[in-house]
Amino acid sequence: VVSGQQGVQLNLGQLNNTGAGSLYAKNALNLTLGGVLANDQGVVRSDGTMDLKAAGLANTNGSVTSAGTGVLNFNGAAVNQGGQIVSDTQLTLTSGSLDNSQRGRIAGNGVLLSTGTFNNQQGGSLSSTGALRLTAGQVDNSAAGRIASAMALTAVVTGLNQTNDGRLYSNSDVSLDLSNGLLTNQGGLINAPGQLVLKNLNVVHNQSGKISSANGFTLAATSLDNTDGSLISDKALIVRINQSLTNLRGLVSATGLDLTA
Repeated sequence: VVSGQQGVQLNLGQLNNTGAGSLYAKNALNLTLGGVLANDQGVVRSDGTMDLKAAGLANTNGSVTSAGTGVLNFNGAAVNQGGQIVSDTQLTLTSGSLDNSQRGRIAGNGVLLSTGTFNNQQGGSLSSTGALRLTAGQVDNSAAGRIASAMALTAVVTGLNQTNDGRLYSNSDVSLDLSNGLLTNQGGLINAPGQLVLKNLNVVHNQSGKISSANGFTLAATSLDNTDGSLISDKALIVRINQSLTNLRGLVSATGLDLTA
């Protein structure tokens, strides 16, 4: 147990806080490691702000939480399988890659997440009670993964897999930039009650999936397979498909529909 009734500042090569390990700061926690922060089944907690810098994070079934602003920077891989990384206020997380699968949880009141490959499958949850901005490479949000925000959600990724009940949604606006990568939304959901902006789509698989907004939106892609899927707008919907459109038993519905394929 490492505990400070005021602030805690540590500069170490690496830290093993696994098992019943506990690192606690009453106020600010500042931790700089040259190596990996090993916190599997451990607890790192600050009742104030948190500033963590390390080569990587091993947080399987562990807990990293702060009452104040949390800024976490991991040059390499961050593994949060079944763990939690949570701030009661703003959370900024940067990593080389991120594994938040197996019901891992990342949350804050305003979240900025920048990473490479992002594994959020099998019940992983990335959420914000404020705005959420995600910048990542390939994102696996399949098998009941959740990416959600109460306010605007902005995601810039190189590919997104939402097979089998993956969901990306906001209580406000959603902007999703696929960077000309593959969007697989088979049995998945993309929803915004506000503005839905879809950018740089290429191939879209929406079999048994749903893409919807209460407002008008445009879906422009190279190809779209909407077999048993649905594209729904309560206002205007523009669909532009350059090459192949498959809509077997699919639903494309809007107050005003403009479809070119």
